[in-house]
Amino acid sequence: MDFIDILKTLALIWASFQLLLIHLWRKLFRQGEIKIYKEGKHIVLGYSSDGISISLQGTLRAVNQDFFIKKIGLTLRKQSPGKESNWELQKKFEWRWLRRAKLKAYGPADVDFEEAKARMITSKDPVPFDIFFHDPASATKVQSLLEALYSKWTEKLRHELGIFETQDFVKGIAALTQEEKADLAEYLSDAQKRSYAEFQKETDFLTCLQELRDECYWREGKYEIEMLVETDDPPGTFKQRWPFSLKKEKVRTLDLNPLIMIQQTCGQQKIGNLVYLYVEHQ
Repeated sequence: MDFIDILKTLALIWASFQLLLIHLWRKLFRQGEIKIYKEGKHIVLGYSSDGISISLQGTLRAVNQDFFIKKIGLTLRKQSPGKESNWELQKKFEWRWLRRAKLKAYGPADVDFEEAKARMITSKDPVPFDIFFHDPASATKVQSLLEALYSKWTEKLRHELGIFETQDFVKGIAALTQEEKADLAEYLSDAQKRSYAEFQKETDFLTCLQELRDECYWREGKYEIEMLVETDDPPGTFKQRWPFSLKKEKVRTLDLNPLIMIQQTCGQQKIGNLVYLYVEHQ
């Protein structure tokens, strides 16, 4: 081995040693973190068949090292009136959907939804987020109430329109003219509307509607949302807060959501679309 080869070998060893020192420095002395940046002035609060929901926008930035994000959750707290350090309500939320907007040359952007799941975030590439969170306990209760009412509704329809489900009736449809089929469809539609009008006055319907209204815990007052980003490799937790307030007038705009949820479940024409609250955060 001549002198040049020795220098090359020493240079290679020194380069490897430098990489090892950099790795040890980053791992042992220069701790990484994830910074959570808020985006926009508003958060979105909802109440639907998914239960109580919160949507947040922002950006995640890994500092000094890469992270594997295991999950992102929220804690919602409502302040006790007149007691800033006391919370009268605390609820846990899980991430459910990620929203991704596709820009178009003309018209509003299309929005795609994908299931929220663990992912890698690198120090070179900040990640914007638009996440839909829901309260799983609330979702379970709401879906249980709607499923029970739907069962009562279909039972009523079978009782009142059962003749139309018989085998002889189904066979007889084939012999009808197109005009007769259209008349029959109109008759069935009108009969179902009459049945639903009666159903809305029954105890099962009214009880479900009231329980759905009671399940919505958005009320007037001061709130705080705390986001918790949990990581693996390396393990860690990183937080950000969104304080906000709700006024009574704002909350009352959600009053029709339970009725609309029932109409959707029973396949009836809706009186409108579900309302979501756009609330300024501090």
